[in-house]
Amino acid sequence: MAVSIRMRRAHHLLLGGVLLGVGTGTPVARADSVAVTAGHGFSHSPNQLYLSYQRDWERRWLEHAGWHLSGAWDFGMGLLHTGAHAGLLAESSMQLGAAPVLRMQRDSRDGLYFEAGVGLHLLSNSRIGDLDLGTNYQFASRVGLGLRFGSESTFDLSYHVQHMSNGSLKKPNDGAEFHLIRAQYHF
Repeated sequence: MAVSIRMRRAHHLLLGGVLLGVGTGTPVARADSVAVTAGHGFSHSPNQLYLSYQRDWERRWLEHAGWHLSGAWDFGMGLLHTGAHAGLLAESSMQLGAAPVLRMQRDSRDGLYFEAGVGLHLLSNSRIGDLDLGTNYQFASRVGLGLRFGSESTFDLSYHVQHMSNGSLKKPNDGAEFHLIRAQYHF
C-alpha cells in the first residue's frame, strides 16, 4: 500500500510539472536553457539531482559599467535521496520546483556572474531518512556563482548553496542544506 501511495504521488508530481510549464505559458519548447544540477547535502541532508529549464526575462535593471541585473524563471523536477544510516532504510522524495532567479551578469552574458533565487518546491515525501521537513511544500533559497563560456556563451557552470525548509509553517521543520554544481546549456 505504501508503494502504491508513493507511485500515485510521483504521478501527481509529474502531471503537476507538465501543467506548471504549460500553465505559465513557458513550455519546454520555449526554454532558453536547460540544466542538470547535482549536489551533496550538508550534515544529514539528502543528496539531490535536479533537471530544469529556464525562461529568461527580457528586462535589464541597474545597468552600469558593462554589467546589469536580469533573471529567469526556473522550472524543474528532481530527486532527493539519502543512503541508509542510523538504522534507517534509504529513502527518496521526488520534487517539483519553480523559482524566479535574479542574475548579475556582464552585458555580453559571458564570464562571471552572481545569482540568487527563492522558489517553491513540492515533495512527494516530507520525510527522507531521519530528516523530517514537516510538509510536502518547501521554500528553497539559493545563492551562487557561475561562469558562462564557449561559442556565443552557450555553456554555463556554477556552484550554489541552497537551503530548503517549510519556513516554519509546520513543526517539525528540520530543513536541508546543499552544495550544488549546475551544468547549463543556453540555446
